[in-house]
Amino acid sequence: MNDTPVTDAFLRELNDYSDLELRAMTEHARKLERERDELLERNAKLRDIADRALMLNQTHMDELEKTERERDEAREQSAKFRDIAERAVKIGLSK
Repeated sequence: MNDTPVTDAFLRELNDYSDLELRAMTEHARKLERERDELLERNAKLRDIADRALMLNQTHMDELEKTERERDEAREQSAKFRDIAERAVKIGLSK
């Protein structure tokens, strides 16, 4: 089984070249086709890595937003408790 089907199809169309020219073109065409396939495979792997990185980044952003929301809620609750404590001191319930 050949790993360069585009080149194989192209070779069937060639009739006007000498064997030496045809061999040289064939070698070069097969090399280019393999390089293209390797680059397409590499590109697919990089795209997969980028997709996973984006998902991870989104997860981190979601966690950050949750933490910020919890912090803000804790600040609000703390302010309410501080206000209650200050009122208690004013009316003499606590020192």
